[in-house]
Amino acid sequence: MGHTDSKWDRMFAELATYKRKHGDCKVPRKWPDNLKLGEWVGGQRKSRMKERVSDDRIRRLDELGFVWDIGAAAWK
Repeated sequence: MGHTDSKWDRMFAELATYKRKHGDCKVPRKWPDNLKLGEWVGGQRKSRMKERVSDDRIRRLDELGFVWDIGAAAWK
């Protein structure tokens, strides 16, 4: 596991903590409690659009209830 994997895993753990507290994975981009988490969540969405997220990471995020299309989720 490389440095970027461990950083990804740390941020994933922070997202899981956010979900336990707030009930969803819709971290605001400029969330004042953790700006890096908001940026990371947005980065995951952008990376998936560019097909730069591994299938394993997509699966892990999906299992957590990650919202890939925040715009569409707003209409539900």
